[in-house]
Amino acid sequence: MRDAAAWLVDTGRKRDAQYLASDVARVLAEEGYVYVKVTTARPLDGRSTELIEQFVIEQTGANRVELESFVNKALIGGVQIETPLASLDASVHAKLVRYVEGVIN
Repeated sequence: MRDAAAWLVDTGRKRDAQYLASDVARVLAEEGYVYVKVTTARPLDGRSTELIEQFVIEQTGANRVELESFVNKALIGGVQIETPLASLDASVHAKLVRYVEGVIN
């Protein structure tokens, strides 16, 4: 990975680093190691983290999960879960947006 990163810098292709990282994350996910980005309106407690990890394992068949959590108060409530292969937006904000779009359309 370091060699790949150095090559991207040396060839002036730093912007491509995100694509390389995304591809590596997908390959790892297919091999059972899943990086999970979780965003909530408030910090997760230990039990909620365990439940989300278990959910990801059940849904993906992963044998190892690395969970990183973020807080975004604009979500109001609920959760956003992103893996390299899928995402779930069960936030209150997303539900409100879908509702408003349904009413307007």
